Amino acid sequence: MGNTALCTLSPTDLVSYEKETVFSVEEIKALWMHFKGISGDGSDVITRAQFQELMLFRDTIMLDRIFRVFDANEDQKISFSEYLQCLSVISNKASEAAKLKLSFQMYDFDGDEKISVSDLTSALAATLREHDVVIERSEIDEIVRG
Repeated sequence: MGNTALCTLSPTDLVSYEKETVFSVEEIKALWMHFKGISGDGSDVITRAQFQELMLFRDTIMLDRIFRVFDANEDQKISFSEYLQCLSVISNKASEAAKLKLSFQMYDFDGDEKISVSDLTSALAATLREHDVVIERSEIDEIVRG
């Protein structure tokens, strides 16, 4: 149990996180160590810059969407609890319904609980930019309308 000595989560935290997520106590401890590696020495949050470095995204629109989904309380930082909750949803142990909800949140750019033409256009444009695909805005609009 080498990670246990390095883990600064309380037993109460571990039990709580285990109940709230799909992860076992040992998995939570491993994820804590990963989180601490990302967040840096002494920090209990991941900043947007650290998140961008981790995700290797070039396009800021998609990065911002993903960051906003992780940052549930919208304080511009990702806490361990937020990190754990989001990873729990994308885990292979999560339900299909939970994954679909997260996917929907990713594409609902304006947060109105609908994926509008505008949301879809923004997502497609960001995806194309991320992959260095250059097409005219009129072509993007045509694809979305298609």
